[in-house]
Amino acid sequence: LTFDLSIHDIFLCWLSGACLYVSPKSLIINPGHFIKKNKLTFWFSVPSLGLNMSKMKLLRKNSFKSLRQTLFCGEALPQSLVMKWNDAAPNSKIDNLYGPTESTVAILGYEWKRNTSRKESVNGIVPIGKPFNGQKAKHEIIKNFNLKSKKIGELCLSGGQVFNGYHENKK
Repeated sequence: LTFDLSIHDIFLCWLSGACLYVSPKSLIINPGHFIKKNKLTFWFSVPSLGLNMSKMKLLRKNSFKSLRQTLFCGEALPQSLVMKWNDAAPNSKIDNLYGPTESTVAILGYEWKRNTSRKESVNGIVPIGKPFNGQKAKHEIIKNFNLKSKKIGELCLSGGQVFNGYHENKK
């Protein structure tokens, strides 16, 4: 319960009346069999788990036909992974979510579109998207980092999801 993404999974299931399947430790590195066996319809993980599945040749065409929704969050999402995942889970909508812990799990989202998203990706990385309704995001240029403009930037977030400070931190 200390990882914020787990809170999303738990509450989403409670709110929608869905079942939450927790993969046994023995299948954490190779969840492909678990997806098929339990006919999962919703998948939420960090991209590195999908990359491991790809390296293990588990993202074969139509291998996860039961999936209807896939969310990736927590790390940069490689376009190459999304394309392989899209082939393995052809019935699944794929979203990239972004948000630091201070924004209660995710505050920005980007829906992958098979025909247009490749052009919107930068250096092979899927965009983090736009703010959710009622939230705001602004990119402030600082020095030299933004991948397209080669300038460093800071992403500033605001809205009801962003909290001020940390528990017992006086700063």
